[in-house]
Amino acid sequence: MNRLLTIFLLLPFWVSAQTISIAASDTTVCSGTTITFTASAVGSSLHYQWKKNNIHVGADAPVYISSALNNSDTIACSLVNAAHDTIYTSSNPIIVDVHTFPTAVTISGLDSICPADTIHLTASVVGGTWLASNYHASVENGVVTGVAANYFECSNFAQDTVFYIVADICGADTAEKVVTVLPQPNAYFELHSMWGSTVCLGAGVSATSGTTDFLCEGQLFARNGAVAIGGGGFIWGQRLGRDTVTNISANMCGISTYSMAVQVVDKPRFTTVLPGEMSLCEGSLDSIVAPNSGFNILNNSLYDTVSILWHTPNLTAVVHAISAGDDTIKVRIENECGATYSSFNVHISPKPTAITAPDSICVGYSSMLADNTPAGTWSASPSANIKIEGDGLVTGLENGASTVRYTMPTGCYVEKRILVENCEAEAEVTPVPSNGAVTIHTFVDVYESYSIINTLGQIALSSPLTGAFTNVDITKLPPAIYYIRLSGKNRNSGAIKVVKY
Repeated sequence: MNRLLTIFLLLPFWVSAQTISIAASDTTVCSGTTITFTASAVGSSLHYQWKKNNIHVGADAPVYISSALNNSDTIACSLVNAAHDTIYTSSNPIIVDVHTFPTAVTISGLDSICPADTIHLTASVVGGTWLASNYHASVENGVVTGVAANYFECSNFAQDTVFYIVADICGADTAEKVVTVLPQPNAYFELHSMWGSTVCLGAGVSATSGTTDFLCEGQLFARNGAVAIGGGGFIWGQRLGRDTVTNISANMCGISTYSMAVQVVDKPRFTTVLPGEMSLCEGSLDSIVAPNSGFNILNNSLYDTVSILWHTPNLTAVVHAISAGDDTIKVRIENECGATYSSFNVHISPKPTAITAPDSICVGYSSMLADNTPAGTWSASPSANIKIEGDGLVTGLENGASTVRYTMPTGCYVEKRILVENCEAEAEVTPVPSNGAVTIHTFVDVYESYSIINTLGQIALSSPLTGAFTNVDITKLPPAIYYIRLSGKNRNSGAIKVVKY
């Protein structure tokens, strides 16, 4: 009987054998993510004991749910008796891979750099990626290299932003640092003057100084004291002469200088004295030589008795005397600093009236010239061709041409060109001298009348010719020298001298 009882007790044990395995909804998650663990068991009257890292967790159920898991936590489940003090069997363990969200990182290191130089930046965590944004710098493993510094005013720096990025399956965190790429100084100086590098005495000209890329850098210095450096970049001319303005530009990348010669000038002054008065003859031309560069005629005249016929700046002005009288010419010289004015008077004397004279005269013949303006004197040039006396009597000497001039005491004159020719005898007067009558013998049939003219050019007697021989009674004429001139339709003869005693 005892044997049978033993068999009875052992049979239920083998029949009630239990097995268990577990599975998870996910094993790689981010921190705080809920994971569901499910047990698959075989047996009756099943009781479950869940464990995390071998510590009891959860309820007596085939499912365990948790969002409070850490990386490498181990989850397992056992089948136990109702009192949970006897373990029948245990499941396979599941190790979870829990990732935390990336934590905030920081970057430390210098924040400025020169082109082609390097600085080293350090991140507070490892494992991230370095990036640069604006192409002014490059970065690799935290080593930043300056590439370019292209900017054109103080408020527009050449800046780049360096990023350090830490990322995993749960997200990313980024730290950033602004790095300024400074230029290599390249100093320059620009004077804002329409006259180049000239500054007027007592006046200021604005200027720009700095570097070609970084205008707010630089300091100006004047060497000789001819100019003064004023506020706001103004250059002031304080004494005449030449000075040198130097701009010194510097930063952590180096130093550069730029110098410009600056000339301080004053308003122009006449370097030569203008004529106090210019004397001209009516109708004549005269020139004014420029006393300075920048010389100019301000106005032609006040009374329109002269005009500026031709004017070339900085050379000469040609004055044309229009009519007799007095006038005033104003002139101006100017430069970049202003203008100076002056004036001079012009006195225009009248010219004599036109000379009354034949266009030609025969060799050996004489003719009386006349001009209605008194007090003048006669002259001829060249004198080898023609002889002229004080009363205007002109005699042909030899073949050629001469210019006869009648000059007033003022120096004003008129001229007439007379051709002296070798002529065949066309007429003769006999006897000479005479006290009663003379005979005019013409050899050519071209003349129609005669005139007897005194030395004042007045006609004392005239009458038609009567043929080849014409008798003329001169008994009533007072004793003097006279000239007989023959006239025809197409020509006039030269003067034939006759002496009445």
